[in-house]
Amino acid sequence: MKVEQWKSLSRAARHENESPILALIVDSPWIPDYYGIDHLDYYVYPEIWTESNLELYERFEEIIFVPGFWVEYGMAAEPSGFGSRVTWPSDSTPVPHAVDADLEVLIDNGPPNPEKDGLMAWVLKRYEDLEEELAGTSHRVKMVATRGPLAIASWIRGVEGLLLDIKKTPDQAKDLIEITTRTAISRLEAQINVLSEVDGILLLDDIVGFFSPEDYREFCEPYLQRIFTRFDDKLRIYHNDSEVGGILGEMAELDMDVFNFSHKLDFNAVREASSGRWALMGNIPPVEVLTRGSREEVISAVDDLLESLQDTSGVILSAGGGVAPDTPVENVEAMLEGFRKYA
Repeated sequence: MKVEQWKSLSRAARHENESPILALIVDSPWIPDYYGIDHLDYYVYPEIWTESNLELYERFEEIIFVPGFWVEYGMAAEPSGFGSRVTWPSDSTPVPHAVDADLEVLIDNGPPNPEKDGLMAWVLKRYEDLEEELAGTSHRVKMVATRGPLAIASWIRGVEGLLLDIKKTPDQAKDLIEITTRTAISRLEAQINVLSEVDGILLLDDIVGFFSPEDYREFCEPYLQRIFTRFDDKLRIYHNDSEVGGILGEMAELDMDVFNFSHKLDFNAVREASSGRWALMGNIPPVEVLTRGSREEVISAVDDLLESLQDTSGVILSAGGGVAPDTPVENVEAMLEGFRKYA
């Protein structure tokens, strides 16, 4: 993103913005279709990857794309380091598969090395080259990202497998979550180390929404908090668009700056639950409105949300999650059109 965009996002994270800003999480499920290219071409050819991202960012200069120039392979980067088989469709994001190994083996193997193992190493090399490619532009890589500990564990074990681990062998489940927490931290550190201007992190973990308040406190909160505490010198955005309404009270203690959450949660209720500490990023329905809605419905949803807020400091207008595949670019334009009335 551009330096001024980063400053705008930082001000909003500190609740220093008087008007809302507009930001979207856009990644590989959407960009290849937007650009009209094969998904494999998007991953394989660096010049196509860079050109498609730059074209998108230049077309929508008023939108802050988070994290921006995101080198990711769907959900596959972290699981591939644990030995996950990855399937590469030509028309959608790559798919990692649960690792065919006993829980004891995964624990004994310990965390992968993000500098050498799986697609994580490819990410680092791509970032090294990308920084050189952007040197002559006004764009910089200001944020890096990782899946969170529960999300990584769920791809390694399968969601059902992870939840069964937690109920049947809770101590071993904690050992695995400890390993995936260390993986998330080392991934972020490795990305930060190969880049020169990183000032923020994006942590993505929807699996947290599957937990009861009691299990959240035991199996989620300590590990998420460790990650946020480790990077307390960075702007910290947490993406979780699962239904976390039942654990919002527990989540309120998380030491993060920005929360990107599900459209099924009321914006004002989330603000109240966090006692106004977090900047909030949302909350337009990503599928029902942004993907399937008409131009008028998108603009109306923007109006309804922003008119419902008495205070727009710390407000980052966005989708209630990432931009979904098949979202028409016309609806992104409509969202921008609706936003301009409040900027």
